[in-house]
Amino acid sequence: MHPSYLVLILAIIFISQEKKGQLPSPPVSAGSRYPNLLVENNHLAMTWFEANETEKRLLFSEMKNGEWIAPTTIASSKNFFMNWADFPSLYSLGGDTLAVHYLEKGGSGTYDYNVKISFSYNHGKNWSNGIIVHKDSSHGEHGFVSFYRTKENTHGMVWLDGRFMAPESEEETSHDEHGGGSMHLYSTSFSAKTFERNEIILDNRVCECCPTSSLQTENGVLIAYRDRSEDEVRNINILRHENGNSPDSRAGWSEPKPIHDDKWKIPGCPVNGPTLVGEGKNVACVWYTAPDNSPEVRIAFSSDEGKNFSSPIRVDDSLSLGRVHAVWLDDGSVLVSWLEQVEQITELRIRKIYSDGRKTQSKTISEIDASRGSGYPKMAKFTGKIFIVWTQPGKETSVETKWIEMEDVRREK
Repeated sequence: MHPSYLVLILAIIFISQEKKGQLPSPPVSAGSRYPNLLVENNHLAMTWFEANETEKRLLFSEMKNGEWIAPTTIASSKNFFMNWADFPSLYSLGGDTLAVHYLEKGGSGTYDYNVKISFSYNHGKNWSNGIIVHKDSSHGEHGFVSFYRTKENTHGMVWLDGRFMAPESEEETSHDEHGGGSMHLYSTSFSAKTFERNEIILDNRVCECCPTSSLQTENGVLIAYRDRSEDEVRNINILRHENGNSPDSRAGWSEPKPIHDDKWKIPGCPVNGPTLVGEGKNVACVWYTAPDNSPEVRIAFSSDEGKNFSSPIRVDDSLSLGRVHAVWLDDGSVLVSWLEQVEQITELRIRKIYSDGRKTQSKTISEIDASRGSGYPKMAKFTGKIFIVWTQPGKETSVETKWIEMEDVRREK
């Protein structure tokens, strides 16, 4: 064989091996924003908005055989409530049945919007018309949804509900203010076709606009959210549902208690929610706090399904903006993402944390816009890699993505 042919063959093999380890980006377009991810039964799926001057669409795609399929439209509406911190989420009911929640305006007020849910019975090829989840029709805020599943395979969801904050008249809803009552945390269970079950109040005074989080443990369900005390201390609370009890009865849920008393007193909502991750009886919660104007990202671990948590471990390096997410890894550690302020720029960073306090070196994924337009970055573990998504705001807002090799997050401090 001529030497030049041998060189060409070796080059082709090298390039193909390089490409084999790479995975593609999802099929997003200009105007895309606020992505969210779901990994279920070796499927990676994503939802996101695309918006221009004439149209707003909520889209779905999933990765099959190493490629993203063409997007399908879940819903289109001129009245979507597209919020940087409160955006759609995907949930699998098992088999080919998927659910997605989204928000849609119910009136002219700034905070007048409803939670809707659509179902797909063929794994995202087609979607049902959206139905309103909650029973009240007040001109109030409803959002920050987290889905959950009990061990008995009952499907449920929690959300922040502002029906007791709703202004008394339609005129009042035009002002960029909440009403005078308290935000509540609600829950209901559902099937793939109905929301006729009981809705219950889990907490009657919570922070107004911090995302919630849920986790199925070995024997129950955990819900994490930011509480609001009468004197404006805003700790992260945990609620437990014990299996064998109905999730549609308040008696089936524990009383809320803080994961840690941060003593962070703040008169307004910081729009920074917690993330729960875990496996079996082992659980971790990640959250942002800033007592005494000292911002931190913290993590606490539990080995008894959230009944007790360890003392918090600091995650960030120096000056965090929060917006945390996390992934539970096979070695029992937790990979955390957050936004870090570094002089005049902001970076999206990740770091592994172990329950004994060990940490890896933080890794900068990208420079990121510190404004609300960048949304909440999300991560997923898939095929031995970490997939990270976020929004890049600008004249042509777009979803940005990055695949990270696990080897890149294993180096300890």
